[in-house]
Amino acid sequence: MRILLTLIQCILVPILLCGQGEDQIRYSYVFTEKLKAVSLDFMEPVEGFYKVKKLTHDDFLHYDLVLHSIEKNFEMRFIIKKDTAGLLPHIECFNMSNTVAINDDHFDLRMQFFGSDQLEETFHADWGAYVDFIPKRTVTDKHFGRLLTLYAEHKGIIHAIFFFNHHDREKDIRMLSFSFLE
Repeated sequence: MRILLTLIQCILVPILLCGQGEDQIRYSYVFTEKLKAVSLDFMEPVEGFYKVKKLTHDDFLHYDLVLHSIEKNFEMRFIIKKDTAGLLPHIECFNMSNTVAINDDHFDLRMQFFGSDQLEETFHADWGAYVDFIPKRTVTDKHFGRLLTLYAEHKGIIHAIFFFNHHDREKDIRMLSFSFLE
């Protein structure tokens, strides 16, 4: 009996206190199927208490998943497309950034391309870039945005759009949440 009580204390109590069973993100079947269709691995955030947000579209875009953390004051929106014959990743990235970024001469878009070594080692992708921008007020109430676009030939493309109010490590950490399967 004492062994059983010790076992419960060592195994079940930490699980219940951490809330691992209830706090995990439960995203939709459709999002899971899209991940499979483009052979994409998604490492969901385990810190920051991210929750699925009901926003699936705005005036401009239809999102496959939206996650929000009140603790981090950070929002992630994802759009996944299967590779088709006419998919050009650099045009897709540029169009997406122009859709969510403010159109004002006083604010610039800053686009950074990943090198081929980093693309292969980190993302298993053929093309990738990220764009830092100031978002349109009609898209979000956050002050800053970052668009990550990754493309793998014959697989697909993902646009991960991050919205935040403070420049911290969170946006850089979340960029590593995706990788195409080899």
